[in-house]
Amino acid sequence: AFPVDASKVECFVAVLAAANYKSIPQYVDAVVAENEIRGFEITERDRRMIKRFKRAATRGQGPSKGVAPITLETLISLHKEVKGKQARLRVCLYTIACWFLLRGDEVVSLRCKDVERVTVAESKTDPRGEGVAREHGCICSDGVAGTLVCPVHNAEFVIEYRRRQEARPDDPL
Repeated sequence: AFPVDASKVECFVAVLAAANYKSIPQYVDAVVAENEIRGFEITERDRRMIKRFKRAATRGQGPSKGVAPITLETLISLHKEVKGKQARLRVCLYTIACWFLLRGDEVVSLRCKDVERVTVAESKTDPRGEGVAREHGCICSDGVAGTLVCPVHNAEFVIEYRRRQEARPDDPL
């Protein structure tokens, strides 16, 4: 509850730490920012204490583990082993995401109308939501690997699959 002070933030941090949250400083910063937006001030003493709480909450976590990258070999393997249209659709979307350097939320937000060129309406790196169009050509002439992971033919499969489902332009890809 607002307004927040050091004791409330300490309790908040303790709960997040007990639940094994890794991004505690970001959550605390969001709470402090909301507190200020609502017109409440935090004393300098409380700011120093909050800084200590954030530091303590991340102590011993080590560096971020991140997610293992999807390599070309992984994509090729997925394409070779895929069984069923739904699974193939998913693998094609992974391939499109890799080619167009899309995050998971960007792939999920793609609409059928976005694909002639992959149009990313908004993303983490585009906070104003201006959008960006990206395009790739066919790479099927690059042998087996090119045929399996061709961005054009993977996109064509996805579009045709969705067309058979009678997806409309604003429907999810």
